Amino acid sequence: MAVSQHGEWEGWLLFFLRGVQSQADEAHQRANLLVDLREDYQQRYQSERSENILELVMRLIEDPYLDVNTAADWLDVEYSTANRLIGQLEDDGILEELTGKDRNRFYRASEVFQIINKPIDQL
Repeated sequence: MAVSQHGEWEGWLLFFLRGVQSQADEAHQRANLLVDLREDYQQRYQSERSENILELVMRLIEDPYLDVNTAADWLDVEYSTANRLIGQLEDDGILEELTGKDRNRFYRASEVFQIINKPIDQL
């Protein structure tokens, strides 16, 4: 109201810019954590026999939710290959199954999810 009643633009702009700066700082911190996680994944999986596992785990940084069909499409591989790779990442603790079903299972990259949803005061 101070802007409309008294033309207090400077105060409003400072308030707005502090908010933008705060959001930018938070995004930068999250991005750094994701870059660190990506580097960790790359070190863990670059020596694997299959390049597909590395490609899949790198893709999880961008999109942490998937099912087997999605992984098969991302990698251009057969369903059985994608299922095996997801099983390996689940065994390694990278993916967690969310549905509790035996079929049509859906997964989440838990470490990526935790970084994205971590409270600001814990960054």
